[in-house]
Amino acid sequence: MDRDMTLAARCVAMCLVVRVVMRGVIIVCCFALSGGAACTIDERRGGVPAEAQAVIDRVTEEVAAGRFESVYEEAAEEWRRAATPEQSRDALRQVRDRLGKVVSRTLHAGREREGTSGDDSTGHTLTISYQTTFERGIGTETFALVKRGGRWLLARYFVSSDGLKQ
Repeated sequence: MDRDMTLAARCVAMCLVVRVVMRGVIIVCCFALSGGAACTIDERRGGVPAEAQAVIDRVTEEVAAGRFESVYEEAAEEWRRAATPEQSRDALRQVRDRLGKVVSRTLHAGREREGTSGDDSTGHTLTISYQTTFERGIGTETFALVKRGGRWLLARYFVSSDGLKQ
């Protein structure tokens, strides 16, 4: 990421809405964010906050174990509004079945945004992307997390990989 770019230029748009539709096809809708303070993860902390990383690790373990319903039940309302339990299960199963379990991942990019109102609904969000090696392929994972009631929750999850194209 070019460090000379202005903060405004670096936070023009983030992918935050993933909707699962017919046959497990994932459509990603991007929208620009406005207001609040945003920064790259490296500028603020030097890494992903421990509580947020714990959510990512838990989701990874749940998907690997086939506990897709648990991911849905513990996710933020944004996740549940975007997909039914069945659509969520089918999309997560497709990732696991085609790519296998996560073998390793490297932080690629991270953005943190804090809402200006102090209200949980406008929120504190993290969007974290990893370059990921799966058992049967490579790809980019993107996790969008929101902080509600002092807890990080999964709002969106997207995997981009040639292994998912068919």
